[in-house]
Amino acid sequence: MGVDAMRYQCPARKLRLGAASILLLVQLACAPWPPPGAILVERRPPPELVEVVTVGPGAGYVWLRGYWRWGRLDFDWVPGRWMMLERGYRSWVPGRWVHSRQGWYWVNGYWN
Repeated sequence: MGVDAMRYQCPARKLRLGAASILLLVQLACAPWPPPGAILVERRPPPELVEVVTVGPGAGYVWLRGYWRWGRLDFDWVPGRWMMLERGYRSWVPGRWVHSRQGWYWVNGYWN
């Protein structure tokens, strides 16, 4: 009976291992690909700098926080700034660095 029970469990283990392997491959295949023309950077961008947000220039302005951009050889900090809210939009969605299989790439912010 002990041998029969082991024979019965082995296919189930193989099935679970196979299912886990397929799930892992699907997750890897779903990793984002950089858009055409994106500049790929091998290393992770530095943490965001803490900025002092000044008083806004008036009603209808939104704060666009600073971000790291890639220069020729290293990251450069672009400081935050106030910008007039564009007509027909309610908010600014900040840009962000995304990690892909090939490295890191920047996705621009946009009005929402």
